[in-house]
Amino acid sequence: MGKQTPDRSASDDQIIDLYWQRDDDAIQQTDTKYGRLLWNVAHNILYDSSDCEECCNDAYFGIWNAIPSARPTAFSAFIIQIMRRIAINRYKEQSRKKRIPSQLTVSIEDLENAISDGRSVEEMYEAEELGALINDYVKTLNNRRRYIFVDRYYLAEPVDKIASSLSISPQTVYREIEHIKRGLKDYLEKNGVYL
Repeated sequence: MGKQTPDRSASDDQIIDLYWQRDDDAIQQTDTKYGRLLWNVAHNILYDSSDCEECCNDAYFGIWNAIPSARPTAFSAFIIQIMRRIAINRYKEQSRKKRIPSQLTVSIEDLENAISDGRSVEEMYEAEELGALINDYVKTLNNRRRYIFVDRYYLAEPVDKIASSLSISPQTVYREIEHIKRGLKDYLEKNGVYL
């Protein structure tokens, strides 16, 4: 019968089913629907097209290996997390060799300055309780602030791009980020986390 042509309208459940069936078309369907998003996540961290392509290939391999062991309920979040992990690992590897510019560095340093007492961000993120509290805080944000938080600190998007996508000025995004950071610090302190 041959392979089907990629279908942009394939639902996440249909794509996941292809992974469960161990159908190679799952990767093509994922690439068609989410390839550009995954590439952008990698690019925001690495700023190198060839590295992004390699990360995409590694991500598809990672997704292939992760499913069917897991059946993600939020497929896009699941695959973005795999891509972020791969791109961050590549970034760490490269930054050991030389300093490279990255929105990841900018956004993580920005967040670290807001809530850190000198411990590394890696140490803070390894604390499961802190991650859960941050997730709970993000749920309290209105839609615009949640979008800004996720785009800036999860997808490592540049402020100008966030501003453009929301049709607001970069200064407004910076003000929102400052409000989000103050709110996060207050929220953590109210929950017994003093950083």
